[in-house]
Amino acid sequence: MRLEDGLPSDPCASSEPLEGELPEGRMFGDDQIKDGGGAMTAYARSQFTEMGEEEVAVVRPALLRYCELDTLAVVMLWEEWVHATG
Repeated sequence: MRLEDGLPSDPCASSEPLEGELPEGRMFGDDQIKDGGGAMTAYARSQFTEMGEEEVAVVRPALLRYCELDTLAVVMLWEEWVHATG
């Protein structure tokens, strides 16, 4: 975990930009999935629209990375809660 001014930094802010281009343009203005709304939009689009292989190749790794960081955040919250209440 990185600290900025003594506080934990937002791990999603350091996520990598999406690789490649989506044929119909980007889903995200800054080329990153870095919040739950963006992740839900990307997942819904991949499930309920006709998404080609090239789009899936762009979105899937970004969703996996977001989910990894989101899970890490939940684990960090749990550990802090256990420490504070233990």
